[in-house]
Amino acid sequence: MNSYDNSSIVFIFCGQATLWKTMALELYSGNRIFRESMDRIDNYLKINYFDGESMLNKLRSLGDDESPNKDQYLTHSVLFMFQVSLFELYKSEGVNPSFIYGVSCGEMASLYCSGALTLKSACDLIMDRAKLLDVVLKKCPKGFSFFGSIGCDDFIKNYSKKYPDVEIGGRHTDSFTLFGTCNSEQFEQVFKELNENGIQTKRLNTQIPFHTSVIDCVKEDALKIKDIEFNEFSFKIPTYTSSNGKIYNENNPFNIFRSIRDCLCTKVAIEDILRTLESNGKEKVIFVELSPHPISSPYMFEIVKTFKSTIFTTTSNIENNPNVIALSSLNKNNNDNIHFNEILEILKRNL
Repeated sequence: MNSYDNSSIVFIFCGQATLWKTMALELYSGNRIFRESMDRIDNYLKINYFDGESMLNKLRSLGDDESPNKDQYLTHSVLFMFQVSLFELYKSEGVNPSFIYGVSCGEMASLYCSGALTLKSACDLIMDRAKLLDVVLKKCPKGFSFFGSIGCDDFIKNYSKKYPDVEIGGRHTDSFTLFGTCNSEQFEQVFKELNENGIQTKRLNTQIPFHTSVIDCVKEDALKIKDIEFNEFSFKIPTYTSSNGKIYNENNPFNIFRSIRDCLCTKVAIEDILRTLESNGKEKVIFVELSPHPISSPYMFEIVKTFKSTIFTTTSNIENNPNVIALSSLNKNNNDNIHFNEILEILKRNL
């Protein structure tokens, strides 16, 4: 486990919930290490998988209202190169994680950065996963995914009978859940009712209801793809999967169908990481989200609060001498380079 005296860093590799054509453009223009890593992976993909077409150029060429998520090959490729390049940039600054948590589409980059996959094996996995989700998109072209500030149990108790086609896709915290459906009428109705009841919602810019039964349409093809098995020497950095919230090891291989179908288990993974850090005598944990905009980092404090740790007690970044810090590498409302440098300063000040 990488150690900074009594502190530890956890890298969270986000899924594809927030991508857009100019994401990380300022960082790409202003940071040589990030740019060279992006170009290296883009060129590798261009030569070996896309017949000379640059996915980075394709992203930048999208219309202002076009979403990368409509092309799963593009989405998987740009998220992978972005996250790997951020990882390399942090590494160049001496920032190394004790644990990694990969969320859904972010798992390919998390497995590569952990040392468990080669670049080729990671990119092969990207192509397989994108192909499966591209089929889902064609079979269900009008799906919906959205976040709601409500716990799974509360939703099941108060809304599931009325909206049976709205499924739970991710159990992030006790009051933050991912939902998905292909029933447009039920989506519109539940979205409206939740908002009327004071429950915040946010629709994702995608037509795939991730991690719901809709994904079952590709189960047969997905199960033909061999699991990626690991051993005790596979990982340089211990890595958790969002499929079951457990650490990857010889008893917990990567299964591509589970990576797109299983309900996300963020709370389970983060609580196990906290438990391990406590047992190793750590007194401070810093969550760093490798994302172009905050997704997971804002709800880390809720997980910490409900975990009821006697060591990790911080419930916001603004507390004095916090023992839990949650940061997002970039924020679309801020200049990339300024924001990233501020994150670095916070990290170096707290390590």
